[in-house]
Amino acid sequence: MSFVWGMGENDTQTPEAETSVNVALGVDSGGSAVVLGGSGQGDGEPYEKAIDGTEANNSKWCQAGANSGWMAIDIGSEKTVQRWRTEHAEYGGEAANGNTKSYDLQVLKDPNPTQAQLQNASYLANGN
Repeated sequence: MSFVWGMGENDTQTPEAETSVNVALGVDSGGSAVVLGGSGQGDGEPYEKAIDGTEANNSKWCQAGANSGWMAIDIGSEKTVQRWRTEHAEYGGEAANGNTKSYDLQVLKDPNPTQAQLQNASYLANGN
């Protein structure tokens, strides 16, 4: 995976943007992304709701009562990422204190990880 933000650190204007494609859209929503696993999910807020492309009807992934969590998503093939968008609780109409406070985008070394590999930080390609 490569990142092309389309701007230099000294740029003062946002360049003309091409129409973006949601590469993390799930199979059930017309995309190719699938959830490989994660730290946990709520009964009404499963992993798949993170990649369904909507905020309607409070559609979101949540691990209620957890202070941290993670989810691994396979986006189908290598992609160039120009923009990363995270929508928080407040975006879906919930209180601001439910917003995510800290998050990372990490790249896996292998497209077919085991659950044990996904839970091992040294397995990540960016070496956190």
